[in-house]
Amino acid sequence: MSGVTVEYHIDTSDALRLLDEIKTKMKSYVVPLTEGATFLQRQFGFNFDSQGSQVGGWPVLSPVTAAYRIKHGLPGPGPMLVETGALKAALFGMRPRIGFRTAEMSVTGKVAKFHQYGTVHMPAREIMFVPKGFAGLMARKTLGHILPGPTFSGLLP
Repeated sequence: MSGVTVEYHIDTSDALRLLDEIKTKMKSYVVPLTEGATFLQRQFGFNFDSQGSQVGGWPVLSPVTAAYRIKHGLPGPGPMLVETGALKAALFGMRPRIGFRTAEMSVTGKVAKFHQYGTVHMPAREIMFVPKGFAGLMARKTLGHILPGPTFSGLLP
């Protein structure tokens, strides 16, 4: 049996093309970040419209605040955080700032800060929050962005 050679050639060109595609996609996360920001904005809106149901419900208004609202032509007990409509408009109209690797969302104005964090005389009524499961959602969106096609779908949590 001398003189017989067994050869096996390994072609890595497909794997290298796949790695190049992954490397290119890892330069920018705009797509999953935009999807995440859109999801958060919907959650914030639902939370606002449902008076804080996403964060366990907002504390009820104090009797003094309810009386003030009635005196000024507003419904006494609620809806909360809707005196002029400016805060709701700012929340629903916010424009996330999406970069290649980060996203920022903010509602501007002193009123938003007071409601979000509370004051000495007013409890916090959280309008922006991180929903349960959001980190997992973003991990799946990011992996789906980086890893092409259904080949890697079994890796997604």
